[in-house]
Amino acid sequence: MYMKKILTIMVAMMLVASMASCGKDKSVSQGGGIQDENGNVIQGTTIDGAIDEVDMDKIDGEIAQKQEDTNENTKATIADLDVKMGDAKIMTIDNHKVIILSFDYKNKTDEPTSFDANITVEVTQEAQKLTAPVDLSVLNNIEGLNIRSSIETVDKGKSATVQKAYVLRDDQTPVTVNVYKYGEPSGEGIYKTFAVK
Repeated sequence: MYMKKILTIMVAMMLVASMASCGKDKSVSQGGGIQDENGNVIQGTTIDGAIDEVDMDKIDGEIAQKQEDTNENTKATIADLDVKMGDAKIMTIDNHKVIILSFDYKNKTDEPTSFDANITVEVTQEAQKLTAPVDLSVLNNIEGLNIRSSIETVDKGKSATVQKAYVLRDDQTPVTVNVYKYGEPSGEGIYKTFAVK
């Protein structure tokens, strides 16, 4: 558990460092976000406060519907987090179809923790894993979206909604989402398949 926390912090620091190096007119603010040349924090670049920016209703995308005739289990207690799969939306970003997923969770551990420190989200099309957009800057100015929300720490007993984004391989094949405890794919988890047509 201790190693996962260190890894989560290192990933967060690497994200901030890599974003700070993109664009000569941008800088990192004290709150962890990227500022434009006027000193305004760019939407979707913060880590501290990322959860506050999450609002699926503000995202201008098509709601992904449940695939018919599939089994699903959309909520479970995983790694002492009560996790529930939320809405999913599909949108076009930089000529790529992207699925935005949301997850509601409550931290029932004895200490502050983040979603990513405990949970693995595996998203596939025809058994091929999907990946997050390589250039995270394409997600920065989308109102209601902050995929850094999944690495923000939440106090014990508190709830949050977090988001993740994945580039689709095609716009026909259903998307399968598996959520399970970090390092334990055969344990308790949640599962849902979305149609993308």
